[in-house]
Amino acid sequence: MQEKYDENLKIAVILRTIRGILGMSQTKFAEYMGLPKSTVARAESLILPMKVDVYFKILKKLKEQGIEVDPFSEEPTFKITKQFLEAEQEQVKKQK
Repeated sequence: MQEKYDENLKIAVILRTIRGILGMSQTKFAEYMGLPKSTVARAESLILPMKVDVYFKILKKLKEQGIEVDPFSEEPTFKITKQFLEAEQEQVKKQK
């Protein structure tokens, strides 16, 4: 049972970290991912575990945007790709 809790905690931390990287609220992140806000909020607060298919949908969409997550390592790792950095640079230019 303890192992299951640890996996849910790891998913919660990964989601919060990704949202932080993207600078998004739970609401904005949920919209970005095409999910109900309640799904993100419940997973992050450990109220309900996130369904595996939803979690992998999130990871796939992030990878398409240039953020790679290794969810299987004991200590999750995040990789920001050149694609993501270039997209962020374009956003900054548009804001000026």
